[in-house]
Amino acid sequence: MSIINQLIKPASTAVAANHYSDLVNKRVGPSEILDKISNGSMCPIFHWNAIWHHRVVVELCAQLFEDKEQTAVIFVDLKKYQRMYNRMYSTMPLRSNKSFSYYLGVVALDALLYSKNNREKHLKVFHNIITHLNGDGAFVEGSHYSIFCSQSFDRVYDLLNSYYGETELWLEVCASMEKLQLWQRRISNKEGIVASIGDSWYEKVEPTDEYGKFEYQDMTIHRNEKWTVVEHHRKSPWALHEHPHLDEVLVSKGGKWIVQGSGMPSYKQVMAKPFRWRRPRNHFYVEKSFDYMWVWRLLKSKILNRHVQITSDVVQIIDKGYRTIRWPVEDEYKVDLENNIIHFGYNGAEFVVSGDIKSASKGHSWQSTTYNNSHKIDVLRITGNNLITTIK
Repeated sequence: MSIINQLIKPASTAVAANHYSDLVNKRVGPSEILDKISNGSMCPIFHWNAIWHHRVVVELCAQLFEDKEQTAVIFVDLKKYQRMYNRMYSTMPLRSNKSFSYYLGVVALDALLYSKNNREKHLKVFHNIITHLNGDGAFVEGSHYSIFCSQSFDRVYDLLNSYYGETELWLEVCASMEKLQLWQRRISNKEGIVASIGDSWYEKVEPTDEYGKFEYQDMTIHRNEKWTVVEHHRKSPWALHEHPHLDEVLVSKGGKWIVQGSGMPSYKQVMAKPFRWRRPRNHFYVEKSFDYMWVWRLLKSKILNRHVQITSDVVQIIDKGYRTIRWPVEDEYKVDLENNIIHFGYNGAEFVVSGDIKSASKGHSWQSTTYNNSHKIDVLRITGNNLITTIK
């Protein structure tokens, strides 16, 4: 029956998320949740988004590690569940947040059940996934899924560390996760609110007072006491949850994000209105001739003529050549074509655009705020030569 349930009667993402919520909030214990999920439905061999099925296993292993006596009582049932879990499709060789969460469950079960035969085998695959996704620390699938992965990893860190100890591969995994969490703090503002990169929304990490210029393959981060600025180029390999940031610039002043990424409110909303959420002009990068859905992926390795400078008082974005740039705007803006200056405000900051300005017009974009929630943003499109945007 378990293999049939794995193949044709898998539990939905909503059911898996409810099981996880019950377990993490201690409404049920490990033995009760194992009884509920032992029929195989929570280990679907094929599923489009099984990350919460994986997260249940991670939480189950963490709780059982904290109560080793209970592990001994249900050891046989856990071994049966491990065999079902290992039959699931991991999305490999496509390395994504889904393969990360799946293999985190695999190595957590190995550690909990002390599976000596698989001690290095599964950890090598897990290491390969992290190396691809994390690279130099800037998670290629963006900020939200980086937090999902790092929080999941932290939950079973003590369990995995007790099993893998000082092995070289495990130390490399830990070093990569430390780089990831450092990057998360560097892309957060003074309040710890993380920049919306990729499919994401407003989330928080521990704030940092680390200042300077930090260069990654995918982006450059500028930080001082007042500003956090993320300058994008997105030169990474193809990633499942990335968005077309390209030369988009995200700007935070103090504890408030002034220019944020569009993010994604939920899969359900995106699939209902894909042209709203996947259109390139939902982002604040320079408009180009090929601004069509998905075509931006072919252009992402090209660094364009946009440069960022920050001081203690202002942020300047310099666009060389003939460009059409986009910024969020409040209701009113003032155009002084005689002096080639446009003034406008947004979210408590003042914008001044100067240069050889040809035209200005209004548009809009959409931004996710929390899961399943979003709002519409007015956008000012400015066309001209050698434009300089100063944010105060």
